[in-house]
Amino acid sequence: MTNYLLDTTAIIDFLRGRKDAVDFLTKIASEGSAVGCCPINIAEVYAGMKENERQVTKKFLDSLEYYEVTRNLAELAGEYKREYAVKGITLSLSDVIIAAVTISNNLTLVTDNLRHYPMPELNIKQIEASMLLITVKPAYLRYKYIHIPQEYRSQLPGFKIPFELETDRGVFQVYIGDANLPANLSQGSMQSKNAEIRRLGEWFRAHPELKVEDKLIIEVIEPMKRYRLKIA
Repeated sequence: MTNYLLDTTAIIDFLRGRKDAVDFLTKIASEGSAVGCCPINIAEVYAGMKENERQVTKKFLDSLEYYEVTRNLAELAGEYKREYAVKGITLSLSDVIIAAVTISNNLTLVTDNLRHYPMPELNIKQIEASMLLITVKPAYLRYKYIHIPQEYRSQLPGFKIPFELETDRGVFQVYIGDANLPANLSQGSMQSKNAEIRRLGEWFRAHPELKVEDKLIIEVIEPMKRYRLKIA
């Protein structure tokens, strides 16, 4: 039986009620799989928690298996960070610790952030959002972009990483931008809180019938690489 460690994003998605995450975690728990967390998850979740979320957050985290970070795990995490730094890949300390906990306990990591975990020996399960539902706002029509709600942010590539968007006007090469971000933000960053799909001027001009409060559907075809845009 497969047992799982949750990445922090998976925990947050569950607590926010994201259907894909709730359905997946409910399913594996009902099958008898152990579902766990580690100190990094707890620290990151509590750091972003609102006071009125404390009770439900604590209850959920307390329901999970707990995997401690031992001295050996800390050494392994440090080795990963050093190994990939030599290759020119910068991994966060929290991510290499989560990877070390997963590998050392023979677990499968549940995460949407595949590029944060390049270790080939790491077993990963991705919760894919099969469909993103977007409500059209006035700014979308005026400035010809689509804002991505924070709940969907992890399902799309990082800042200025090109990806394909299929539409009824053909396939567009688009990217995630944010006018409010500093100019020196590195490509691939996930720090954007106002993520916008850019390069959609032609598509919006082809749909003058589109109006505020209409619904758009973005289907995930190949995560981080290819999506499909439709008017609901």
